[in-house]
Amino acid sequence: MGLAPKYLKLEIGQNTVIKDTENGKTLAQLAMQSNDQINAYKIQVEEEVPNAPLIGPDQKLSEKAR
Repeated sequence: MGLAPKYLKLEIGQNTVIKDTENGKTLAQLAMQSNDQINAYKIQVEEEVPNAPLIGPDQKLSEKAR
């Protein structure tokens, strides 16, 4: 789907959400059955990314920008 994991919700069937802590588990460890479906949903994550100056007072690239 081309999404980072934090923007993706996975469910087995209609009611079992695959948690972030279960990412490395096999299908057997997740108790998948032959006819189970995995549903993938794109979720919205509210992020507050503060602006930071790119150029310092000396007109050079700031330390954080580097």
